[in-house]
Amino acid sequence: MFYQERKKFRKIISIGLIVSVFIFLSACASNTASKQEAAPGVTQSVETGNKLITDITIEDGKDPVTVSIQGNQLLTYTAVKQPLPLGLVMYFPETSLGIAKREYQSEGNIVSSIKAVELIEKGPSKVTILLKSDSPYKIDRNGNGLTISFGQNGQGQSGTTVQADSGKQEQSSEQAGFVEEKATATEESESKKNAVDVASEPVVEEIPVTATPVAEAAVTAMPKPSVVDVGANIF
Repeated sequence: MFYQERKKFRKIISIGLIVSVFIFLSACASNTASKQEAAPGVTQSVETGNKLITDITIEDGKDPVTVSIQGNQLLTYTAVKQPLPLGLVMYFPETSLGIAKREYQSEGNIVSSIKAVELIEKGPSKVTILLKSDSPYKIDRNGNGLTISFGQNGQGQSGTTVQADSGKQEQSSEQAGFVEEKATATEESESKKNAVDVASEPVVEEIPVTATPVAEAAVTAMPKPSVVDVGANIF
């Protein structure tokens, strides 16, 4: 009888241990699941807080050549054209780099290479687009990112400027011709006025005086005046 009670007691203890282990394992599993669910939320909040450049791509097989810069939030930027080395430098304040590849090479005729640098931790970041030839560019919004176009669009804008300049030159040349014609007309009117003034002045004719032989003989025959010596009469 004592043996049966002891056996029964052992059975109860075993069942209790099994239940305790099962409860412990269930608690551990629920803890792990809650941690795994919380981890994506933490990552998402970190990504939402930090502005990141998530991708840089280049398409140089068509015209215009395009460079795309994508971000997890709306990217703010400042673009500066630099003459030496020739290129376009873009600064992104409070923006980090969320990309592993930070240097890109191009086989096209316009873009030479692209280099992304994070100046300090959590921004600002700098993206330098080096150019093989001086080409106009255009920057457009594309969602949270940017699309920079080199080539055809910019050339069309510069062509319009050239046409406008040529129109101004033609207009200035026409104005110069008008001024020249006006000056010629003024000179002609002045010359006509001078001719009228000369015609209106009285004409004075010079009559030549000729010495006749009679006059010369009369002058020769005139008697010479007598000279009176006043001093001789006094003494």
